[in-house]
Amino acid sequence: MSDNPTGGEGGIKRKEFLDLAIAATAGLTAVGISLPALAYVWPPAEVTKRAGQRVKVAEPGEIPPGKAKAVLMDGKPVLVVNAGERLIALMAACPHLGCAVKWNEADSRIFCPCHGATFDLRGNVLSGPSPAPLSSVPVTQAKDGIYLG
Repeated sequence: MSDNPTGGEGGIKRKEFLDLAIAATAGLTAVGISLPALAYVWPPAEVTKRAGQRVKVAEPGEIPPGKAKAVLMDGKPVLVVNAGERLIALMAACPHLGCAVKWNEADSRIFCPCHGATFDLRGNVLSGPSPAPLSSVPVTQAKDGIYLG
């Protein structure tokens, strides 16, 4: 009896087919996990500010109430949050170890995914290992956009 389950000469063996199917599934799974993870840690678009200059970071209405946008200003992460009645901008590097903080829309808090520190909209530490609050950044909304500085 032949080792080839297809019964013909030169066909792919069942074991080879299963090995290929497992490798393809593992590869697709790795890509499926990696892409969202890379998007999560990928740095936001960078804007450069000169001393005394405002810098545009968003178009009017680009950040809806309850949402946030992360930008890099002069190489430093800034989180701009639309708190409904006002815009808030905070330095987005956790004072604990410098991890990029994220906006948690569900509970209207800022959190550090590295070690679990949480901050309120003023940047005050609510919990976790952070030794200091997040620094605020001046933010203004004009007819033509949202500006930092």
